[in-house]
Amino acid sequence: MRLIATGNIAYDYLMKFPGKFSEQIIPDQLEKLSITFVADEMSKRRGGNAANIAYTFALLGGSPLVLAAVGDDFDEYERALKLVKVDTSAITRIPNVLTAAFFSTVDLAENQLNTFYSGASFYSASLSLRSVNYHDVELVIISPTDLKAMKTLAAESRDLGLRFVYDPGHQLARLSGNQLLEDIQGAYGITLNEYEAALFFKKTNLTLEKLVNSVDLVVVTRGVQGSHIYSNGSLIEIPPVPSDEAVDPIGAGDSYRAGLFFGLLSGLSPALAGRIGALCGTFAVEKIGTQSHYFTQSDFLDRFRVSFGDEHTRTVSAVFI
Repeated sequence: MRLIATGNIAYDYLMKFPGKFSEQIIPDQLEKLSITFVADEMSKRRGGNAANIAYTFALLGGSPLVLAAVGDDFDEYERALKLVKVDTSAITRIPNVLTAAFFSTVDLAENQLNTFYSGASFYSASLSLRSVNYHDVELVIISPTDLKAMKTLAAESRDLGLRFVYDPGHQLARLSGNQLLEDIQGAYGITLNEYEAALFFKKTNLTLEKLVNSVDLVVVTRGVQGSHIYSNGSLIEIPPVPSDEAVDPIGAGDSYRAGLFFGLLSGLSPALAGRIGALCGTFAVEKIGTQSHYFTQSDFLDRFRVSFGDEHTRTVSAVFI
């Protein structure tokens, strides 16, 4: 199955603060906020939503193509993607520019302070679905990147008759309600986390009921509480896959999306596809970095059986190559 993942490719700089942010912030001084959190750990990892989704989708056996812009510093990153058979042929290099970068600090309560530097992704507005072989593509995921690029990719998907999922992520803060409503026109699905969902409804004045009635698939991830999938007007509650080895929540959502859409494109029900997504998310949180996890299909099915039982596993195992 073929999927096009659009969005950002970035290097992630991940830091750990050995305390709680809330204990260092004075509420009545927020208008004059000036504080430095000294991290005691830092690592540099491969990241960016488009590449994260493609990475896990490829581990499952899918054929993802990434449409994104990167800088001069992409060689090592590209080699890593090719090792797991991610198609990098549609990735455009922008000369004399750095690849985008994500800076995240996590405290002991798993709260996050994040900053994103656009870098080469600023140029992604020039990218086009028409430049790639899209004829056998089953799904386009429009993840957060340059706002013009997101608008263009949604419009092109509609024009080309491609099924697409709108995944606005951190760009919700910059998108107006009207822009959101325009971009989701004709979308097959929309994916949000709980906070993003609340902000989406506030900006658009839509209700959950209206959104569910206008889009085939609405997905709301809920962290350790699992996820809600609304399909054909019905709510499917997806349980989480608990782990005693969780060390890093960043990237769990991207990995979940990869698993969910792998399952749906394989013809599985939303309930089973969501469970694939849930397990993919847990694999991700057990490693520091959004592409540090790895599993074979056999590894995945063994753990899926432990998490969800033999009956579900027999059905899921049939979709693996």
